[in-house]
Amino acid sequence: MWNFKSLQKHFVLLFLFCAIPFGMSFAQSTIKGTVNDETGEPVIGASVKVQGTNEGAITD
Repeated sequence: MWNFKSLQKHFVLLFLFCAIPFGMSFAQSTIKGTVNDETGEPVIGASVKVQGTNEGAITD
């Protein structure tokens, strides 16, 4: 005979483990701005990194 309470717990845990990576990917945001040098001119090809993470981009 099946123990449905035990199966229910396993399905909930499986759902949570599968949902965690998707929840993290939705936590993205867009940051806009201009990187300028000392004279105020825009810098093309500057590397920008989000502090405390491995996320970054290169300006165009």
